[in-house]
Amino acid sequence: YAVLKDHPVNRKRIAEGKNPANCLWFWGEGRKPALTPFAEKFGVAKGGVISAVDLIRGIGRCAGLEVLPVDGVITGTYETDFDAKTRAAIRAFEEGHQFVYLHMEGPDECGHHGQISEKVTCIEDIDKKVKVLSGGERSRLAMARLMLEPYNLLILDEPTNHMDMRSKDILKDALQKYDGTVVVVSHDREFLDGLVDRIYEFRDGGVKEYLGDIWYFLEKRKVESLQEIEYKERPSVDKSATESTNAGKLSYEQKKEQEKLLRKLRKAVESVEEELAKVEAEIAAYDKRFAEATEYNADDYAKYDALKQRYNLLMHEWEKASYELEITEQN
Repeated sequence: YAVLKDHPVNRKRIAEGKNPANCLWFWGEGRKPALTPFAEKFGVAKGGVISAVDLIRGIGRCAGLEVLPVDGVITGTYETDFDAKTRAAIRAFEEGHQFVYLHMEGPDECGHHGQISEKVTCIEDIDKKVKVLSGGERSRLAMARLMLEPYNLLILDEPTNHMDMRSKDILKDALQKYDGTVVVVSHDREFLDGLVDRIYEFRDGGVKEYLGDIWYFLEKRKVESLQEIEYKERPSVDKSATESTNAGKLSYEQKKEQEKLLRKLRKAVESVEEELAKVEAEIAAYDKRFAEATEYNADDYAKYDALKQRYNLLMHEWEKASYELEITEQN
């Protein structure tokens, strides 16, 4: 304290009513610690460490561990990309590492700053069990397990349902790097773009092959989206023929009730189609925004996920309403 008492910094602090500094803390001084190499101590030929904390990375290096790269935002706080860290660890095992030290600093860092709710969120995200995962999270877990098995054929039925934009991109990237064959059933134009090079269309009781990507298929069918095909191909019935056939069989009141029901069902289909068009336009706007974005916006992605869920629900309602209308018109 005798050295610091008359220091200009302390004189200023005292003048401002603050406590003076009374010690010096040398951070990072000294010599490299002599640690027994991890491989020698535990018989592990190749090991790695994943951390955003310099201290942990330094200790790892001193122990002979490789500091592994991570493709993602690694901050050491609750905003860190836990998924990216996990993927980096899995990749390390695939590349021959026998041991990986995966350091999750988020909960401790939140504790240092008094961020209690964020600390709880970090712990919950790390400790999640499969039984409490959402539908999208379970899909991602199932895909991760599939990608680690030595299969040369994957058959996927609407794999992007319930997936957010980020997870969809991760899945698409993994499939593009997959060495085997992928057969995918999907209505997601953006997901299929750059992923498939052959399209099979099931139509009118047959199968037609298109030797090209999704844009080639849409060009040949003269539509802009896969949903537009479904709209156009909704089975229609000749109303005049149906009415003339049943004219002699139905009483006036019965025909009146039937026409009322048909109007109601047609209005329901049209209403869902209008809502679908609005949601499609909003999703397209977000897709454009994400393509031009320079940073991650959690609020935008949450709204995008809600729109995708709304879209899937509307498609289900449209299919149900269309089927009811078709059956009613035929009868």
